[in-house]
Amino acid sequence: MDLGMIPVIGETINVAVSDSTLFVADHFSGFRVFDIRDPAAPVLINQIIGLARDVAVADGYLLVLGYSRWLNVYELKEGGQANYLRSIQLILESPQTFVHSGNLILVRGSGNDFVTVDVSDPRFPVERQHFDLERTVKSYDLHEGIAVFSLWNRPMEIWGLSDPDHPNFISSCADFSASYIQILDELVFFGASQYGIGAIDIADIQNPRIVYRHNSPPGYYYAFGLFDDRLLAIRDQAELIDFSKRTSPEVHGEVPIPNSWAGRCVVLEDLAIVAAYNDSISIVSLADPANPKLTYTGQVAHDYVLTAKDHILYLQNGSSTKLFDISNPHLPQYIGSRSLGGVVQDFVVRDDLLIALHGTGFSLWDVSDPQWPQHLSGRELYNIKAGDLQGDHLYLACWENGLMVWDLSDLSDPTLVTTDPGIDWPTGVTATADALFVFNHFGESMQVFDISDPGQLVLRHTRDMISDADGGVVHGNLLTFRGRGYLIYNFDITDPFDPRFIGTFGRSERYFDVESNQNYMVLSGWPNNLEIYETPCDTHSAPPGSNRKETGLSLSVSPNPFNPRTRILYELPGPSSVGIEIFDLAGRRVFTSGSSSVMAAGNQEFVWEGKDQNGRQLPSGTYLFWLKAGEYSCSTRLVLLK
Repeated sequence: MDLGMIPVIGETINVAVSDSTLFVADHFSGFRVFDIRDPAAPVLINQIIGLARDVAVADGYLLVLGYSRWLNVYELKEGGQANYLRSIQLILESPQTFVHSGNLILVRGSGNDFVTVDVSDPRFPVERQHFDLERTVKSYDLHEGIAVFSLWNRPMEIWGLSDPDHPNFISSCADFSASYIQILDELVFFGASQYGIGAIDIADIQNPRIVYRHNSPPGYYYAFGLFDDRLLAIRDQAELIDFSKRTSPEVHGEVPIPNSWAGRCVVLEDLAIVAAYNDSISIVSLADPANPKLTYTGQVAHDYVLTAKDHILYLQNGSSTKLFDISNPHLPQYIGSRSLGGVVQDFVVRDDLLIALHGTGFSLWDVSDPQWPQHLSGRELYNIKAGDLQGDHLYLACWENGLMVWDLSDLSDPTLVTTDPGIDWPTGVTATADALFVFNHFGESMQVFDISDPGQLVLRHTRDMISDADGGVVHGNLLTFRGRGYLIYNFDITDPFDPRFIGTFGRSERYFDVESNQNYMVLSGWPNNLEIYETPCDTHSAPPGSNRKETGLSLSVSPNPFNPRTRILYELPGPSSVGIEIFDLAGRRVFTSGSSSVMAAGNQEFVWEGKDQNGRQLPSGTYLFWLKAGEYSCSTRLVLLK
């Protein structure tokens, strides 16, 4: 909601706020001072003519970075008046901007050189130390003696400036360029055109780690703000994001993969096998997932496509497949090579059936004796990208034929059930009992189909801004896959036809594969890291959905649709504390209410006036209402019409 507009002539560079006074630095108009006690009607109360590049407030004094290397000091008076005190000339050529924290400001020159200025007594700024990063700086910020620099095509760097006379490099993080960074508390928020937005925890500055990512639309970001569990990201428009789920899920254990980039992986009981990009495999024991152990690494292959059946590992090697017995994970034994129909791009294994996906078709193999696969049948097709098996049906993503469904009830004679060539360039598919998730390359979307009748696929949902995914894994109500920017994406599929984006996660900057079994989810990350997560049986942050188990509660809504208020009547089966949450269809929690006391059994009532947690009126639309009472929960949809 816009409260007021500030009339500024020229080009606004930066602003500073002190109590109810706003200071605006301007390229051409110097700086202006506004009274914003009434934000809907800001009042210009002072203007200092001249050129200003940046502005900050420090202990009752105004610091203005002007042109020709001058840092000007003004004393703030009542009513927003600013009296000039003095100027110091910096050693930097053409200073551009500065950031301020505590008793220090960090000034950037026209290149990638910086100078620290001590403002412990802001009346007498003291220039302390000049240093040059010698690398292109895209953005930087300062917080309590810690400076973070986002560099062009290099990892971010963290520097210590607690001693402003001796700036020192501490560590690096995030191997990508962020167009904008901002430090809030102990989190570095970044905005990157390819990676969206995210946060880096620098509480331990020696070991910074990414704790949050959000797949926002591409663009350049200009500012961030953090309000309780909401993150405000500013680019060409404002975006308000639920930030409460930034720690989901937590890494259980991790282990480095030596000498190469980690690539595709497979999870087999308590083992994870990784095919690396230097033609080697590594075997990791997950017996203690919090402390995974590398048991073997060796040069064994010329490819990185693999799968496993029982204790037999299948590893693609050119036009043949190498088999290894990994009963002893410390010393895998080579069994021999088998031809599985030519070059294999991917495997699908279910029970005693192995499906080899080729660029020119697929072939079916009986692996009841995994050392000796027996050919059953196959079909020639063009340019298969990925596939998944659900029941007797094989779902294929083909660049030539779009989406294809094959009936494998007769393994000797696969039958084409349906095809949808209208799906352009699908890159991956993941199937559940009810739904098929199809990832589209050029459309940059995830499409969800109802597959209750595999011969008649029904499109139920399309989610934009998800591209380059090659399929995912499903555990409980969570769909996890690698997508845009080589990041790991999580969707709550409690209602598979209304998937809700939860966020991205992981400690590495990018990922090459994600696999899981009943107990673990394993991510192979760049450059050579394997991360182990406990497989959740449910998403702890799942919103209300139509498939949630809802017993013991009943509710009714009247009116619905409504304007301006609606009454929700519900009946408690017994005494209970009650929690209410309301979400919009993007999954953002807009309202929450909880009862600290126990409510009596019987009929209860809740009235909602279509307002958010702060009493602001919400726009027209559909909202999800979730009621939780003890072990029971129920949900319904509310439609606000204006």
